[in-house]
Amino acid sequence: MEKKTKNKFIFGYLFLALMTLLVFSISSGTTTNYMSLSPETLTFSKTESTQTFTIKNLNQDYSMNVTFGDSLILIPIGTSNLEVTFNQNSDFNLNPEQVKEISANINLDSLPSSLPLGVFTQKKSITAFNETIEEESEDSIININETKELNLDFLNSFCKYGTLDDNRDLEITRARITNLGRGDNNEWKPLDTLEVEVEFKNDREDTIENRLDKVILELGLFKKGSTTNIISEMIWLSNDEEEVNLGRVRGGERKTHIFKFRIDPSAMDFGDYILVVKAYPDGGEDEFCVDFSTDSTSKGFGGNSFTSSFKGDYKGYFAELILDKESDEDNMIIVDDDSYPNLIEVRCGDYVSLTADIYNIGDIDFEEQVKVVLYNSELGIFEEEVIPRGLYEGDKESVSFAFNIPRNATEKQYTLSMKTYYDYDEDNDRYDLSSDKTFEALLKVEGNCIIRPNIEIFPSLVSEAKAGEEVVIKVLLSNKADNSRSFNVGVSGYETWAGISELPELVFLEGGEMKEVFIKLNVNKDVSGEKGFNVNVFSDGSFIGTEYISFNIEKRKGLFDFSGTTGFVISGEDAYLWGLGLLNILLILIIVFVAIRIARRKNKDKPKPDTKSSSKSGSN
Repeated sequence: MEKKTKNKFIFGYLFLALMTLLVFSISSGTTTNYMSLSPETLTFSKTESTQTFTIKNLNQDYSMNVTFGDSLILIPIGTSNLEVTFNQNSDFNLNPEQVKEISANINLDSLPSSLPLGVFTQKKSITAFNETIEEESEDSIININETKELNLDFLNSFCKYGTLDDNRDLEITRARITNLGRGDNNEWKPLDTLEVEVEFKNDREDTIENRLDKVILELGLFKKGSTTNIISEMIWLSNDEEEVNLGRVRGGERKTHIFKFRIDPSAMDFGDYILVVKAYPDGGEDEFCVDFSTDSTSKGFGGNSFTSSFKGDYKGYFAELILDKESDEDNMIIVDDDSYPNLIEVRCGDYVSLTADIYNIGDIDFEEQVKVVLYNSELGIFEEEVIPRGLYEGDKESVSFAFNIPRNATEKQYTLSMKTYYDYDEDNDRYDLSSDKTFEALLKVEGNCIIRPNIEIFPSLVSEAKAGEEVVIKVLLSNKADNSRSFNVGVSGYETWAGISELPELVFLEGGEMKEVFIKLNVNKDVSGEKGFNVNVFSDGSFIGTEYISFNIEKRKGLFDFSGTTGFVISGEDAYLWGLGLLNILLILIIVFVAIRIARRKNKDKPKPDTKSSSKSGSN
């Protein structure tokens, strides 16, 4: 029994200690507010130059001293400062529960004519304190020492003269961004297609006086900190570009417009941007202007999915955006899919031209030449175009291809493929990078086509393909007809890189028979890389079939080529100079050798002294 009583006592002691600790923790974490600011943020704009706030002593028993500080505060705006002047210019005392109202004013005339859009902030510290009262006991004295921050904001929105809508009955009720490209709604990439849906509402009563004529919706795009609107530099897809006239808007009526454009890589750099919108009467922006979106479902203008730097009410004025350029080197030089027709309709025998825009959407400058290749093996198409000056970050160039559609092509839909090659190495005559993506266009061939006769053509390379040497191609001809026929074989499309060495003579084939013939071309000395040509077959003077063959040609080696072991190659003018030098050395060696031989022969023909006579005379 005694043991149980002791345990209860210990438990009760621990419980009491725990509760005491808990109460102490709660009480020690509580902060007493002696002073309040209302509101804690003053927002100035081009239409709101004066604001007021109050300071209140929340203590019921003691007065407090208030250190107000300077009556002039500067808000930095770009390279300028906006002056905020208070009507209070000294410290003061507040009695218990006393309230003091203070006004602040900005001088709009001091602002420069061009300011960046955004919210610009400065803080002012206000401190409350009390002095020790000697006659009172220390236990009854409340020590007051509290500092509050007053936020001073200047809002520079899109409307030229600030938001002008006294009755708050004109609204932009929707402002939403939809990215149809590779990026998302608030993080854009070059050449992305953007749709910005904007809805304007006239919330006035529908009377003749309240009807609005020629309401303009205008879109703006600014880099943060910049005063330049670059929205007109985008690639516009909607007809009215960045401004649209909604016409008459009756009371209670809503009107919607979708702005549609693509991001031009040459107009935008990396970094943060602001998208804005406003509505105003044509020619009367000083009459009314609204530039705030009340669409609460989209988290403010643009439906920002990330934490905005424009807090609270300011989110409705601005959509914050980020432009990310391509960082993957294999995807930096691209063919713009939207710069050429998706489907090209042609007939057999047509001469076709195709122009496409090439962009550098990456963050690297490619100073050397860029190559673009268009090809389709079925039609024997292989075309190259070179951009000699290269492509710097954001640059665009156009390339044009021209080719013939074979008269005997099969009527169907073909795919034209394009690839880009860049980061050119002049020393090795090669491109170190190529686009990961193959860019495609559809080619529909229909009409004016020769029905393919019963002939099959199978060309193949049977020799090495080297610059400056002869290349041999075997062509297997198969006569699928029942009757015997004679054929001539010719070539085309080789003219820029080779010459004809030998063509087959007239080939006679029985019905169902196959034969091999050979074509020989002399490859030019300065050729390397992938090349190809058409093998054309004629019968009785009529063209009846063609096949395309391509292969890689090895670059011509220099006169002295030790690249296999040392990587040391001498070619061109260097080879000539080295050869001349070696020839001189060889001539010198020959002269030295001949001189030595002549000297030896003279020594051999010279009479030797008579050793016997000299020995005898010596003995005498």
